[in-house]
Amino acid sequence: MENFPLIDFKDYKPGRFEYLTKYPFARSIWDFLTTSDSLDLMVKAVTENKPAIFYLIDKIESDFGTWLISKEFPGDDVCVLVNNMILQLLESRGYEHFSCGLMPFAKFIKSSGVYRVKVLISN
Repeated sequence: MENFPLIDFKDYKPGRFEYLTKYPFARSIWDFLTTSDSLDLMVKAVTENKPAIFYLIDKIESDFGTWLISKEFPGDDVCVLVNNMILQLLESRGYEHFSCGLMPFAKFIKSSGVYRVKVLISN
C-alpha cells in the first residue's frame, strides 16, 4: 500500500504517557505498530472509513492485553497510549483525526480514532 518511512521510538512524543515509555511493553507496542504490515492495515482501515486500529485490534489485545488491563496503571492509560501512538504515526504522514469509532467487538479498546487524508484549506 503506502510507503511509510521507518519511524524511531525516540520520535514518539508521549506527553502524559511518558511514564509508560519506561516499560518495555511500550516499545514493543511501538515496534508492532511501525511494521509495514501494521501501517498498511491502518491505511486500509482509513480508506474504508473504519477506526485505524480496526485490523490490528485482535493482535494488540492478544499480545498486549495484560498491559491494557493492568491495575498497575491508572484508568485506561495503556489503551489511550496505543491510540496516541497511532495518532502520531498517521498525522506524521498527512492524515488527520476527525472522529472516534466504536469497537464493539474489542475486549479492551472500545473506541479508536477514525482518520482521513488531511484537508488543506487555501485562501
